[in-house]
Amino acid sequence: MRVDVMTRLTHRCAWVALAAGWLALLSRLPGDRWLPAAVISYGSPWLLTGAAGLAAFFLLRPSWKWLALPVLGFAVQAGWRSLDPGKETAAAVPAFTAATWNAARCLAAHPQHWDFPADLTVVTETGDFGGEGGGRTSTWDDFRSRHPGMEWQRYGDGLTLGVRGRILGHESFGDPRYLRCVRVEVVTAGGHALDVILVDIRSQPWLSRRPSLEAIFEKACRGRPTLVMGDFNTPAESVLLDKATAGRFLAAHESPVRGFRETWPWGIPLLTLDQIWAGGGLVPISHRKEIRHSDHAYVEAVIGRPRPD
Repeated sequence: MRVDVMTRLTHRCAWVALAAGWLALLSRLPGDRWLPAAVISYGSPWLLTGAAGLAAFFLLRPSWKWLALPVLGFAVQAGWRSLDPGKETAAAVPAFTAATWNAARCLAAHPQHWDFPADLTVVTETGDFGGEGGGRTSTWDDFRSRHPGMEWQRYGDGLTLGVRGRILGHESFGDPRYLRCVRVEVVTAGGHALDVILVDIRSQPWLSRRPSLEAIFEKACRGRPTLVMGDFNTPAESVLLDKATAGRFLAAHESPVRGFRETWPWGIPLLTLDQIWAGGGLVPISHRKEIRHSDHAYVEAVIGRPRPD
């Protein structure tokens, strides 16, 4: 009797896992253009989908195992693409480095992670810096003193930019219900003038990414060197993201990297949320990741310009 109960429970678990895998698979057909499909696909990255397919394959009866193969095939293909180290961009000359990191609102509390070697750094969800004013040295002053030769500026709710060079004008834009976004004009120490668009899109999966992505990439001046960096809270496989960037921007996460390209969470390869996009003649050459005191990885990219003929 007990064996029969366990057998029925195992079969039910197998069918639930199979249904979850197929639901994740089918949600990829319309992509995130359709909000219900977006919610499902965002919540079922290839690693979880593969785990569901694997569980179904081992738990189903032999005559039904073939139903799990498409799910497993999708997961293997997506995982292989994530692990693909990419190809070197031989047609570009390295110009500077750029980095982005979501500090999970605790940057002030962890000075051991105040090392930002890149020429341009965008920190999202910076958190509060206490001690400002009141006649004593502030944490913000301590933070800036750790980076001689860099100019740092905070913009509203948790967006921070550091530049080895000069920060010029800036402009905030976008609907705050969906995102926090600032376009900043900078000149690097090497003399490279460009726009940096700081991005932090709301994380709620039931909010469409369409208005945010359209606002961000339509704001970029055509032909002007531009980096769009930050926490997109949108998977790299997004159809909306692909449409917004098509023909104008190149992704750093498509350039060479060691290991999986996903940046969230805690080194587990689930989603590529922290992204660097280059446009207006800038080219990502390579990038690297680093795990710090946050659920998001620190991402740093080498940015180049086309090699003269």
